[in-house]
Amino acid sequence: MSKVSFMPTPFDGEHFAGVVSRKVTLLDSSNPKPVFERMLSEDSSLSNQRIYHPLIDIAANAYEGSISREYLLRKHSLFPYYSPSMHFRDVDKIINKRIRKGGLWKRCEFIEQVPSLSAPLCRTLSFSLAWRWCPLCAIEDEKRVGTSYWHVEHQLPSMITCSKHACELCESCNNCGFSSIDIRIMATPPTTNKCTKCGAIHRASYVDLNGHITWVQQASMDLLNSPGMLSKPYFEHVMKRGIQSGFSNLNGGRIREQVFVAARLQQDFVAWFFEHGFERFFHEPEAVINYKTLSLEKALRNVNGWHPLFVLMWLRFLAVEWPSLEIAA
Repeated sequence: MSKVSFMPTPFDGEHFAGVVSRKVTLLDSSNPKPVFERMLSEDSSLSNQRIYHPLIDIAANAYEGSISREYLLRKHSLFPYYSPSMHFRDVDKIINKRIRKGGLWKRCEFIEQVPSLSAPLCRTLSFSLAWRWCPLCAIEDEKRVGTSYWHVEHQLPSMITCSKHACELCESCNNCGFSSIDIRIMATPPTTNKCTKCGAIHRASYVDLNGHITWVQQASMDLLNSPGMLSKPYFEHVMKRGIQSGFSNLNGGRIREQVFVAARLQQDFVAWFFEHGFERFFHEPEAVINYKTLSLEKALRNVNGWHPLFVLMWLRFLAVEWPSLEIAA
């Protein structure tokens, strides 16, 4: 990993990968990929579904303490969204740059660079391939700071609309289908909302969301903006124990009947899933159901490493109470 002497200051809510991409474009807008190759020791695209990317360390080193690594993880990455449902060892590896050998209190090995980490099962999700943006945010950002930029919240795969403007997030040109999968090439969303390939205008559109999807979106924003220490996520308990708790309440603690109750709930969940439009979050929703990707049986055994969207859907279906951020404040 090479040392970088300068890094632009991130805009409010800007994804750190967008910050680095803007910097590289300033150095060489005609062919930015070789610049990235000199910066990184691993070859990895700037996907919008990286929980962690070594570029965070490159950026933090360039800021020389003026902006901390923890701040970049908290405010300019998707890490707070994923960490409450991640395994403790993966969280610890990213935060403290160390690998635990053996049990919890065994010897730790500190590492210079944490390898990039992709979100679990992200390729099954509809909103996990192309970088997304809000056309109204792009216009406001252009007027406010002089350029559009990639917002962290717009990359949440459980968001359909912008939390500020309630318009549907864009991921491709409606005219030619062009999208930005790797922002090493496209450092910012389309300037003035014009497609960089065909010149078509991206206009804001609105979609009616039912109460269940709205709840999932709000919970997703809560995860992203959760208070407390990164090592002890505020929503960790409900994300890791909420499904088990909700099932126990419905089952009444009857151990002998839990297999039958779980099977009945799984059938009810499938009907609920399609009835309330959750199939729009998946490329092939029938395959997700048939291959038991959303299996309650799996969730009852262990949700470590489950995608947050999967957990949130089950929490909503089981009517598990979501912790209030007002209490944390």
